[in-house]
Amino acid sequence: MKTCFELIRPRLLVLVKFDLWPNQIWCAHDSEVPVILIDATLSPTSKRLSGAGRRFYRSVYNAITRILAISDEDAARFRDSLTAHAHISVAGDTRFDRVVERWRNRGDTGFVFPQSPANNDRVLIAGSTWPQDEVHLLPALGRILKKEPRVRVIIAPHEPTADHVELLRAWAKTLDMPVATSSDSITEDTRVVIIDTVGILAEAYRFGDVAYIGGSFSTGVHSVIEPAIAGLPVVFGPTHQNSFEAVQLVEQAGGFTVADEAAMGDILHRLLVDEAFGSRAGTIACDYVTSELGATEKCMEAITEYL
Repeated sequence: MKTCFELIRPRLLVLVKFDLWPNQIWCAHDSEVPVILIDATLSPTSKRLSGAGRRFYRSVYNAITRILAISDEDAARFRDSLTAHAHISVAGDTRFDRVVERWRNRGDTGFVFPQSPANNDRVLIAGSTWPQDEVHLLPALGRILKKEPRVRVIIAPHEPTADHVELLRAWAKTLDMPVATSSDSITEDTRVVIIDTVGILAEAYRFGDVAYIGGSFSTGVHSVIEPAIAGLPVVFGPTHQNSFEAVQLVEQAGGFTVADEAAMGDILHRLLVDEAFGSRAGTIACDYVTSELGATEKCMEAITEYL
């Protein structure tokens, strides 16, 4: 790393979120190269706040010139942990800007989800699901699909392997539901669609009314910003503290957390059937995302001070 700095002679080092390389940061500090950390976050349960992790990361963070946190709460935790650090402030999370820009400039991915002839579909999109999610999700969806004939489902497994897609297809067939993959020809009668290619989920949210986001029954929930900016209320499991925006959505009633299959079935059914309730929650979710815009500009202002 010392050789790298000697050869490149950088004027500034910008790091994002958790992408911290201690030797790189220490070398930058020793070389008097400013280091800025943007999208900085420190969750209440982080191991960086206790024991050996706290002691180690204190030496890393103290070598960073400026820390731009995603929220007041994260900034407060940084200040409590780094009492001698003089340059900790709040700029927001640039992911909101990126997701909103992509949504506003979305193009045609080739995925089309035609409406039924009655034009009164209610569509649930389950994004980035893992088997741990599907243990709770699929039985709940099965009951809803049987009970509500106008409900249709799009499932995007996080890893759309052939085996995983086939398991989801077999589940739909046990319910006698017309099923297709995103690579197939989808008709107005198709009740279950399985996305079997990557790169189209973010744009597919435009066909939905309600979203379930996976990862939240295992290591942590995936992105809830993408469905929220599309105006969808967002449902996820108990492991969501890794996501500041998921916590915020729950607090503002644009997101809903569930602990098991029964609770999942109840809230999904209500959001799908009670259109006023679902629409109101979706509007809250979208408004929350747009309220968080502007972090990129604030970060760029901080960066240009060193260029």
